Amino acid sequence: MSTPEPGKPDPAEFDPIYRAIGRFMVEFSQVVEHMRAALHALSMGHATNDMQRAWRAAITAVRSTATMIDMFFAVHTILVPVSDDEKHIRDLIYQDVKRLNSQRNRIAHAGWYGLAAVRETLGKEGVKIQDEEFTVAKLESLADQADEVRRVVWALYSGSHGPADWPRIGDRLGVEDGRVVRKDLTDWKPPQAAD
Repeated sequence: MSTPEPGKPDPAEFDPIYRAIGRFMVEFSQVVEHMRAALHALSMGHATNDMQRAWRAAITAVRSTATMIDMFFAVHTILVPVSDDEKHIRDLIYQDVKRLNSQRNRIAHAGWYGLAAVRETLGKEGVKIQDEEFTVAKLESLADQADEVRRVVWALYSGSHGPADWPRIGDRLGVEDGRVVRKDLTDWKPPQAAD
């Protein structure tokens, strides 16, 4: 570690905010990679081998996070029949992912050199970007939200396929206070087949 210049802040004092930013970015990238993996898997049962290879190449070529998000939810909408309640769940998840991506973009595309040069804008307690404060606590909360959204996205995908005795979307996810929540599947039993 280098010695700070006289009159300049010690770079180490910014470590807590940098760690919090990094954690949020990593957690959110896992959301996107879960969507990418789910898109690969969803294509498996819906195309010939040549189409599957072409589809995987197209998915791999997507570089924009926003495009990957839109692609995942568009493909899920086309390929996975859902009930009205499950559509509502999917729509809420889409809103959550878009909201987190908006926050990620504000952080990822900020002018960090300028922020670091102006101590009033960047401090060990947080950073101000476009009139919004991102404290360590807020960034940790965003990272926790991204981790939960990753789990919810995977539950959405996991409930979208499988045999009849596999928990469906509505078995895995519900809505409480306008937010999607994962259900405990410990006591879940498959529906009994009609005689």
